[in-house]
Amino acid sequence: MAAPAFGKTMIAKRMESLYPSNYRSDLGVTRTPILLLQAPPAPDERRFYQHILASIGAPMWGRHTISELEVRALSHLRGMVLKMIMIDEVHNLLAGSYREQRRFLNMLRFLSNDLCASLVVFGVNEAAEAVRGDEQLARRLDEHFLPL
Repeated sequence: MAAPAFGKTMIAKRMESLYPSNYRSDLGVTRTPILLLQAPPAPDERRFYQHILASIGAPMWGRHTISELEVRALSHLRGMVLKMIMIDEVHNLLAGSYREQRRFLNMLRFLSNDLCASLVVFGVNEAAEAVRGDEQLARRLDEHFLPL
């Protein structure tokens, strides 16, 4: 989980490049096996869902509730046959209150479950402590520390 900033970004970008998105013109569908995202500066579900939609090129207009953004993002992601969600800078969730952190971690677990996608998070050592706070999520993630 914890890694030097340069190393973890390189690993994430390398994984993303190994499994690029491809457009199937016969089906009219873009398949994206890996989605690489950056966690918002604080644990904010609305911003995270907006970031997902922007990163997959889904048009965004108007103000929507969190549940509307969630439904829209999940609808798009299901059609992409997503296998893995990689989130960089997950330690940003520490900028929020304990309650905000719990909600954000619950959202990550929900996304992983609903999409049947593996979840990979990158962050500094403190991020491991935050993730361990959610016992169900912590059991699903193996920690790996990269050398400096």
